[in-house]
Parts: sequence; structure tokens; C-alpha cells
Amino acid sequence: MSRPAIQNIRLTEHLTLSECHTINWWLYDERAGINVGMRAATPFDAFVEAIEYWAKRATKVEHAYVQIKGQVDTFVTQFVELPDEDD
Repeated sequence: MSRPAIQNIRLTEHLTLSECHTINWWLYDERAGINVGMRAATPFDAFVEAIEYWAKRATKVEHAYVQIKGQVDTFVTQFVELPDEDD
């Protein structure tokens, strides 16, 4: 069984920074329901790890958005009449 944290620091409504007994830091994001910084040597390292996580996640979401938008645009163009060039 894991031991409780040495200290928990409530940073915002959704972020908690915890110092653990193994002399490392964890940053927990309640919105995502995950630790976004784990086993970091310092609080700063935990924040850097969290920023790297969210940057990778944002890239994945942006890529998915571009793909879906392309599919939607292709679908919609099947039903939209384009103006004649003679007009």
C-alpha cells in the first residue's frame, strides 16, 4: 500500500502538487483525472513535464480536428451548389 504524500499543495481548483516520500513530485490535474507530472525531481520539473504532456495532447487534438474538418468539408460540398463561372 502506498504511503500518503508528505504535502499536498492546492495550486488551483483543478491542480494539486504533491511531494511524495520517495523524494519526488507529482502534479495531478483533476479535470483530466490524471497525473500530468510524475516522479519529478523538483516542482519545476513536474510543471515542465505537465507542459510537455499538454503540448503533445494539443498536437494530437489539432491533428484529429484537421482530419475531421476535412471529412466534413468533403461531405458538405456534395450538397452545396457552386456558382457558375459565367455569372
